[in-house]
Amino acid sequence: MWKHRYIFLLWVGSPMMAYGHSGEHLAEGFLNGLLHPLLGADHLLSLLAVGWWAALVGRQAIWRLPVLFLLAMISGLGVTIMGDGIPVAIETLLALSVLWLGWQVASNRHSVPLPTLAVMVLFAFVHGYSHKAVTVSGADEYLWYALGLLVTSGILQMVGIWFGSYSRQHRLLRLWFGLGCSGMGVLFLAGI
Repeated sequence: MWKHRYIFLLWVGSPMMAYGHSGEHLAEGFLNGLLHPLLGADHLLSLLAVGWWAALVGRQAIWRLPVLFLLAMISGLGVTIMGDGIPVAIETLLALSVLWLGWQVASNRHSVPLPTLAVMVLFAFVHGYSHKAVTVSGADEYLWYALGLLVTSGILQMVGIWFGSYSRQHRLLRLWFGLGCSGMGVLFLAGI
């Protein structure tokens, strides 16, 4: 059984699989947008972690953190439409976001101070901006892509909220996911 877990970690942690920003797919169409968060482990883990973290914090954070993440992400995506944008080490920041968001889940803090919120917004912006590396053929298709991306991202966050709510009673599950997510971030960094 352990052998299968190691194979899974190697598969998910490989640099090619970790990132969906190789430039080999088109940022067009609703279906491509729907599928994109599922094809890159960085997006998948980050979106699940944001929902999970929001559920652990509770109260108004249960909707505020995911909505703020999606707004910042779509803002980053919008910057890619407008031109060259900001030159940054995207893959490194994406890997750091997975590590950091996993740690937020594992640490189970019951408040979100403003500096922590600012870091989350920065990482969410980077997740949207990372689509600069994909090919765009037209503005209409890009908007459909953005809509599909938002739909799947929201669903993944809701799944994270469900798991986060469940893990309030199951500490080991929270630690397993949070530390596993952070560990994947380290693997992503090692693969850069």
